Amino acid sequence: MRLYISPMSEPIKIMKDKINTVCIENTMKYRSIVLDFVEENESSDLVFSQNFEPFSIKGNVCFVSDYFNLQVSPTIIKKLYGYLEKLCLSDMERESGELKSNIVLYLSRASQLCDFDFDYKSEVSLSDLFKMQSLKPKIDSFDAASSLINYLTVINKYVRPKCFVLLNMHLFFGSDEVEMIFNTLKYQGIYLIFLENMFSFQRLPDENVSVIDKDLCEIVAETKK
Repeated sequence: MRLYISPMSEPIKIMKDKINTVCIENTMKYRSIVLDFVEENESSDLVFSQNFEPFSIKGNVCFVSDYFNLQVSPTIIKKLYGYLEKLCLSDMERESGELKSNIVLYLSRASQLCDFDFDYKSEVSLSDLFKMQSLKPKIDSFDAASSLINYLTVINKYVRPKCFVLLNMHLFFGSDEVEMIFNTLKYQGIYLIFLENMFSFQRLPDENVSVIDKDLCEIVAETKK
């Protein structure tokens, strides 16, 4: 996998067995790139590719910026619902069919209680039910680092995004916590990218760092062999 961020001379090679860190010290550029991730924008300034084929951020990249309020994005939730619906229809086929039939029957009988007609869907999808009940993974733990591990593990297992981009990890977590998070996740085959604003931290043994400085010059591209 590769990641290109303008004005880098060439894309960064993203490796599964490394922490892939990009520091953008130019404030305006940093803000622009963060906004592209937040809004899942398609931009020539930010391009992901795999096997030399570009892919979109939306639905493929999980961006994490708030470690105290970990929320699954609507795009990821939709994928999770689709995955869970397939499981239910396969492993709980009879129960799923009965549930959907009972809901339609209930709506039919409820509509007869009034002296006017109602319109409603005659087919009910399990994804609709999941959304109605705000079904979502429970990932809270006793500390922020463990919660983040739970969150990334759930998303990776059930949604399978191509990569994770974590904002300002070195600002919110200590070196020991970052190493623990990485060592726990690396066996899951996750592509992990850290997006930082300043190269003011101690680079970890398994961390590759590329820097775009305040003048938009690429001054550092360090790689641990």
